[in-house]
Amino acid sequence: MADLHNVCTEGGLYTRQGTLPTDITDPEYLRFKAAQEKTERDLIERLRFEVDVDEHLKN
Repeated sequence: MADLHNVCTEGGLYTRQGTLPTDITDPEYLRFKAAQEKTERDLIERLRFEVDVDEHLKN
């Protein structure tokens, strides 16, 4: 997440309002964004496994 933030900051990708445009095509940004999204999915999957939330939802 910090790497993605650094890419956005150093690359001047943030708007004046502090948001990111939706049409960014910078390859480095896209690479870090994909890595962040994968990490979030992996974390959620692991947490669901650890608390066995899916098993509890079946009951």
